Amino acid sequence: MRRILALLTRLVSFFFGWLPVYGRRERLVGDGKRVLVSGCDSGIGLRLAQRLHEAGYRVLAGCLSTDSDGARQLSKLRDGEYPVRVLQLDVTSDRSVHRALIQGQVHDEGLWGLVNNAGVCVLGEFEGLEDSEKMVENVAVCDLSILSFLVGRVVSLSTVVAAAPAMPCMSTYCVSKTAVESFSRCLRLELARHGAHASVVRPGDLAKHTGIMKRQADDNKAMWESMDEEQRSVHGPHVSGFVRGWKSQQGALSPPQLGDSPVFDHIEHALGSRRPRALYVSDSGLWPLFLRTLSVLPTAFSDAVSSLLYNFLRRLGSEGRTSD
Repeated sequence: MRRILALLTRLVSFFFGWLPVYGRRERLVGDGKRVLVSGCDSGIGLRLAQRLHEAGYRVLAGCLSTDSDGARQLSKLRDGEYPVRVLQLDVTSDRSVHRALIQGQVHDEGLWGLVNNAGVCVLGEFEGLEDSEKMVENVAVCDLSILSFLVGRVVSLSTVVAAAPAMPCMSTYCVSKTAVESFSRCLRLELARHGAHASVVRPGDLAKHTGIMKRQADDNKAMWESMDEEQRSVHGPHVSGFVRGWKSQQGALSPPQLGDSPVFDHIEHALGSRRPRALYVSDSGLWPLFLRTLSVLPTAFSDAVSSLLYNFLRRLGSEGRTSD
């Protein structure tokens, strides 16, 4: 009887957990609300800043470099009542965060919303967990520095991979994203008494249209160089093959155009709706469905499937290296 009840509970959780995918196609008007978006140099952040500007928000676009292509594009958006304001923002630097708040006059004028978009995808085994600690700390510090000036919404971007029960060679990435989601869930309850709300948006595979692969290569190189010879000999053969195999498949499930992804409608809904959702799954394809199915299956089965996927990608990467 216990097993039957446990299975029914998982099935109900699976069904209702999938519902947030639907019913969010409304387009909302910004009405001059001030929104800070991080990671606007390219990809999702750049397109989102453009969309929010078009929707009538006063956009503070945080860019790692004000000389980036994205920053230059956004600096040209001077039309309308609310021109985009580009700010140099590195979420890993306390000084940069506080300087951006001053330049954006956040202390004086406050904020309606924060879109926490800046992030990385680091692949590797548990030896790189210090990187995940750094990423989680940076996200928390950035959010906490801004929250005292915020009156409306916090939207944090995660990933559909966060729904997976376990993925080898992705401990650093998964730890950082599940931490972001846990932080957002707690924050949602804490903000509720102030009339504010926190949401999580899980984009699908958008690697073809973002700069995440370039950053991933840089981070993986830094992780490799930080290892000693013993660590390289133990983890190197497994990690290198998996990373190459994973990269070869990145973008395979991306939509034809970045603007085709529902992630932008979902973020706008989270910022502007009177009843924002706690979770938005911004991918209606089979990949997030597969990951969510794994999460409700018995652990032995989901572990076996995850290991098969890992070994497939590792062999694919090893074969690609041999052919080169």
